Amino acid sequence: MKKMGSHGDEYTCEECREIAENVLLSSGDWERLEGWAINTQEMNPEEYEEIFWEGKKLEEAISDYVRKTFWWSYKPSDGEQVFEEFWDAVKYHEESKE
Repeated sequence: MKKMGSHGDEYTCEECREIAENVLLSSGDWERLEGWAINTQEMNPEEYEEIFWEGKKLEEAISDYVRKTFWWSYKPSDGEQVFEEFWDAVKYHEESKE
């Protein structure tokens, strides 16, 4: 591997980053893609992941992964209890009143 900058701080040096990128790309095993990433941590802090989509426009990039839908959100839960199926929402409502 080509020697990094002599300053020893390869994580913040632009020259070092350029050298490292060239090494990755020239190996043939890596490809630099431009797209979008969604981190689901806010939605589910206990079990989350980061999802990446390639594409210039967000709508185009995620078109195979999204669909328009309607759902029921239980207001007292601040959006944490969401039901796409109406009867699931009704069942939760009845159980929460008991």
